[in-house]
Formats: sequence, C-alpha cells, structure tokens
Amino acid sequence: MLEMGITHLNFAMELCEIQRQSGLYFLVEHPAGASSWSVHKVQTMLRKYDVHAYEGDMCQFNMKQTVQGEELF
Repeated sequence: MLEMGITHLNFAMELCEIQRQSGLYFLVEHPAGASSWSVHKVQTMLRKYDVHAYEGDMCQFNMKQTVQGEELF
C-alpha cells in the first residue's frame, strides 16, 4: 500500500510540475507532519525557486476530523 501511495504522490508531483512550467498555480494539502514531505520528488519540487510551502491550521477554514465518533477541529 505504501508503494502505491508513493506512486500516486510522484504522479501528483508530475502534474504540479506541468502547472509550474506553464506559469500556473498548484496546491498540495497534506498534514505538516506527514512522512510524504520527505519523498524524493516532493523534496525536489520544494527546492524549486518558485515553489513555496506554507503551514496553516485546519480550524482556520472550519475543517474538522472525526476521531472515535467525536468531531474535532
């Protein structure tokens, strides 16, 4: 399953690169502490001069998650 996830993430980075090379924007939303940020293609993308990473709080956008039946920010 991890291999499939990395394949999917690498494909997403290819799409992001097409957007970037076309002068367009892209957004990748993922938890700040996720291990996917350390994947080689993600790190390569983050090193590009015109790619910026920002960290924000989910609650700023009223986003919630359900943990054991309880809704949390």
